[in-house]
Amino acid sequence: MPEPETPLSSPIDQSVLASWHPEFLTATFPDKLPGRPDLTVTAIQRDARNGLDELCPGWMLVAPPQPGGLGKRDEHRGQKDVLSLRLQPRRVTPEEELALADTPINSIRLIRDAFVPASGEQALRFKAGHDAGQTWNLTVDVNGQQIYSAIVSDETSPSGWSAIHTSLKRWGGQQVRIMVTCSLDPDAKQTSLFLSEMNSSTLARQDETN
Repeated sequence: MPEPETPLSSPIDQSVLASWHPEFLTATFPDKLPGRPDLTVTAIQRDARNGLDELCPGWMLVAPPQPGGLGKRDEHRGQKDVLSLRLQPRRVTPEEELALADTPINSIRLIRDAFVPASGEQALRFKAGHDAGQTWNLTVDVNGQQIYSAIVSDETSPSGWSAIHTSLKRWGGQQVRIMVTCSLDPDAKQTSLFLSEMNSSTLARQDETN
């Protein structure tokens, strides 16, 4: 009988996330376990981790543990080279929800430090997909400021995919921290989400500019 697969941890800078999202370190769920293991030190199954490394180099993933069999897909609803992930609803008490304010609990975050060129294309471009009949929410933050939000659903993306194009012109010539958040509404059920072409923009990773 094969041994169970050992979860891998994504390389997350704890000090940065702790100061930027302190609620992650104090969140407590009904099972009395702190939110930190699931939201800050993410345990990602090997398939999802390998897919992230291949399709989204330079991005860090903050997410609940992902089931095996996700990660890279060769094709989904006509789009090639797709990162497949899963959002699993989590329930919190009213008191915990109040303490967390507007921070989404049922979420996956992709975070990247990047350099926005001083001229030329100054934008973040990628594609967001869904399964038929499912809905999830997408936001983009730059240096802690939300600059984009959308709903990914049958109504907004009848073909299964939305093309995201967000201007970063105001940060031209600067290093920035970009955060893409994929989240569920409180009453949602388990939902699959799909991302593609995460590195289609001309942004340079921070380590490439040093």
